[in-house]
Amino acid sequence: MPNTTAEQTTNLKPFQNRFFASQLRNAKRKPQGKIYSIEDKIDALLLWKSSPTMYRNLNRLGFCLPTATTLRKLLRKVPLRTGISETVFRSIEKQVGKMPHMKRQCSILFDEMAIQPHLDYELHNDLVVGFEENGTKLSDQESVFMLRGVNKSWKQPVGFVFSKSAMSATDIVKYIKEIIHHCESIDLHVIAIICDQGAANVKAISLLTEESRRIKILNNEEPSTETVIIHNSRVVSLFDPPHLLKSIRNNLLTKDLSYYYNTTKKLHHGTILSKPTTSTEVITSG
Repeated sequence: MPNTTAEQTTNLKPFQNRFFASQLRNAKRKPQGKIYSIEDKIDALLLWKSSPTMYRNLNRLGFCLPTATTLRKLLRKVPLRTGISETVFRSIEKQVGKMPHMKRQCSILFDEMAIQPHLDYELHNDLVVGFEENGTKLSDQESVFMLRGVNKSWKQPVGFVFSKSAMSATDIVKYIKEIIHHCESIDLHVIAIICDQGAANVKAISLLTEESRRIKILNNEEPSTETVIIHNSRVVSLFDPPHLLKSIRNNLLTKDLSYYYNTTKKLHHGTILSKPTTSTEVITSG
């Protein structure tokens, strides 16, 4: 049986070793005299972000953990600005080197949400935030770009942008190209772009498709619309399935469906009628 603390912690994982060492080091110290290494603070930050309630409960139970104020000060040191974050990509690069080829395949997801227009002053950076990107108007929309693994379950936001009203299609195209450029530089393989059917998103996909069509024609390739070419990547553009279902529902709420089925040839096709009829029309023919 192991007798010393060192022997007892031999088989523990690095996180567990750091956690128990921190508890033993600070157990008898006064609150103002507790000492935490940068690794201790990062470990605590993971716990705090996972569940603030759980973090507070651990503090109440007597565990020695950095205060929320200390963790917020640590977060302020991370250089995060609007646009695509090179800091995040440098962090991703360290993990990509450990991944096999198949697990490096990923997709780009992006969406926007409405926000309350207001300004914040960052004292530590002497910076006012809340304006649209490259403009002077108050932003009321925020767009977020995220990478998500295809063959491995991982996801990571890589950028965000403030805008006045919806972001333009040309800006969306610009950020997609920038993300794919960063991904190629760290050997991540983007195979899909996924978004909802917002007007700007649809136009952005159309712009990428048309640009790819010209590239394929110049390369003597079949100008298909199945994939788009961005830098050295061939990418499939997809609309988010839940939004596709919602669009179908919304159409059927205000329109009728005319559906034709030929029982002999087993052929079928449907048409959305612009003006609702008294009942849904289903026609079969032999």
